[in-house]
This record gives sequence, C-alpha cells and structure tokens, in this order.
Amino acid sequence: MELYEAIRREYEFGIGTIQGVARKFGVHRRMVREALAHAIPLVKASPQRPHPQLEPVRGFIDAILEAVCGELCQFERVEKRVILLLD
Repeated sequence: MELYEAIRREYEFGIGTIQGVARKFGVHRRMVREALAHAIPLVKASPQRPHPQLEPVRGFIDAILEAVCGELCQFERVEKRVILLLD
C-alpha cells in the first residue's frame, strides 16, 4: 500500500506522467494505472484449471500419500516410499 501511495503522490506532485512514474519506481505502467484508480491493490484470483490427465488417478495418489503419511511420523523420504509403493 505504501507503494501505491508513493506512486499516486509522485504522479500528482512529481513527474506527472504514467511512464515517468513507472520508470522511477521500476514497475509496469499497468501498475501505475491501478494505483491511480484504486487506493489499495486489487486481489487477483487465479482460475482453477482442470487437470484431465490427473483426474483418473487422483484417488489412487491420495490413497498412497495417506498410507505413506500414516506410516511416517516425519515427512522424510516420502518420495522414496511412494516410488516403492508404485513398484
């Protein structure tokens, strides 16, 4: 938020151009425009993407990980245990 504040202050009282402010703070011009439009940074949600190749084996992988984590109190060598269970 301090960056947004500094960007707005610099745009209003300093350089006065979006490109100049972006160059001074080392940010993209898009971020300068967002800072001028909004007082706080917008939260950007990343879309949940489907995993069509993983879906058929997701239950199997979860079962293996539950079995491995149930056996191990610590998470050491989990990868080796999973490979052993797959063989």
